[in-house]
Order: sequence, then C-alpha cells, then structure tokens
Amino acid sequence: MKSLKLILGSIYLFVFGYKILYNNLSIPKQIKQFTAIVADSGDYETIAQYKPQDATTNPSLISAAARKTPISCYDDEAIA
Repeated sequence: MKSLKLILGSIYLFVFGYKILYNNLSIPKQIKQFTAIVADSGDYETIAQYKPQDATTNPSLISAAARKTPISCYDDEAIA
C-alpha cells in the first residue's frame, strides 16, 4: 500500500470513473465507498482487519490458514 500511495500522490484518485478525494482515508477505505470488498483469503486476521462483505470458501486457503493460525476455539464450537 505504501508504494500505491506514492504513485497516487495527486489530490484525487479515480476509481471506476468516480473522482474521490485523496485525504487521510486509506485506499481500501476510499475504494469501499464505491465498491464491494471481497477477501480471497483464509487468513482470519486479514479478513477481520478489512471487514469485507464476502470471503472465499476455497478449502485449500482455509486449510493453509488453519495450519498457521491457532483456531482451537473454532474446533471446540464445531464439535459441540
């Protein structure tokens, strides 16, 4: 994102034909004003950080995220 902000050093950012003010809002927050944010990730922290409207259900991504993130609380809920 840092490199994107450097490239977009102008006052306005054009997204899908809409002119939006490039101010203190982050690029994802500005884009979220005009379009839907969708996460293509199984990483729970990333999904929580960006609060997308939808997320993937790709089993390989969920499996990869489960191996690196402790999700024991989810396992307990699923078993009960």
